Amino acid sequence: MAVPHKDRLFPDLKYKAYLNNAAVAPLSKPVRANIQHLMEAYGSGGVKGLIPAMSEKDQLRANLARIINSPVSWIGITPSTTTGLLWIALEFPWQTGDKLVLVEGEFPGNIVPWQLAAQHYGLEILWLKPEDLLGPNASLDAVLAQKPKLMALSWVQYQTGLTVDLAFISALGRDHHMAVCLDAIQGLGPLRLDLAQTPIDFVCCGGHKWLMGPEGCGFVSAAPHWVDRFNPVYEGWLGVENPIDFLLDGEGLVNYQKPFRRDSSRVELSTANQLGIAGLRAATDILLEVGLEEVSERALAFAHSLRHGLLDLGLPVHTEATQGAIVSFQPEPVFGTVRQIMLAYEQHSVIGATPDGHLRFSPHFWQEWEEIDLCLEASRQIFNPA
Repeated sequence: MAVPHKDRLFPDLKYKAYLNNAAVAPLSKPVRANIQHLMEAYGSGGVKGLIPAMSEKDQLRANLARIINSPVSWIGITPSTTTGLLWIALEFPWQTGDKLVLVEGEFPGNIVPWQLAAQHYGLEILWLKPEDLLGPNASLDAVLAQKPKLMALSWVQYQTGLTVDLAFISALGRDHHMAVCLDAIQGLGPLRLDLAQTPIDFVCCGGHKWLMGPEGCGFVSAAPHWVDRFNPVYEGWLGVENPIDFLLDGEGLVNYQKPFRRDSSRVELSTANQLGIAGLRAATDILLEVGLEEVSERALAFAHSLRHGLLDLGLPVHTEATQGAIVSFQPEPVFGTVRQIMLAYEQHSVIGATPDGHLRFSPHFWQEWEEIDLCLEASRQIFNPA
């Protein structure tokens, strides 16, 4: 499938340059149409809407498995990245005194669940800086020498775009007998993930950024040898074997002692966001139809052009290990606060974000080159008005 023109996907997008896919992607016309289709099924059939909803979930699992090249059984549908992280953090087979590696400056969603686990299980947290994960160094060696049980990290840092090499991280986990949990939300889409080639024990990802789905739907991938060892803590009634037989197959089937399912679907612990699932299924259809390689090449080409265009304007753009599609810099205070500067961009119909004191732009594959040009021209006027 050829890359659909922006107007076909987003016929009513009011901004000329929507460069904020690292925050929330706009909902495309096919995504909205599929959500509406399922809404109508529920509207006309009530509970019978569950029949197409279950099909949507199965299709979404299959799509996600293709996107990360994993078995379908490794995929569990979650409301968010944080939900998957909580499940792993609270059910991982910890022992008191185990060591856990976290990264300074991470998005809070990838810190709070692990802090909770540390408090609950008596774990020791070992801290690294993002740049410590770019290759062998003394700080990393010192942490690994303490034999941590698990490392939790983001693929791409949300403020700067700093990107870790998954092959290096995968090898660290293997060589040091350490589980690795990857928050993939700022990488997956512009960057390719192949779990068959680069094994990662756990992957958590929301669908409302680079996967182009609605908020409130994401996924977790968990290697089955870990799920088998999980301690049931974060579970619900739908996470067991045959959870709904008592609703369909007769009297006397209510059983509070059913075993929990032994794959990642057990994280689907209660009533699901069926409309969100339908939306993310349609969004992942688009990515797969365009082609994952084409999606990556275009998103990264736009980011590369924007990054170097801003550098040419003399702006202090982050460039170290920025392999993803986040383009970011911290402006000098003389130009005002980042919020004031972003409001100036919005006057040019350019939309970005302001995380942690940075100006951040994040183009995706569906953008047009004119949007990059518009952002650069707005930047010239804002920072070099003469």
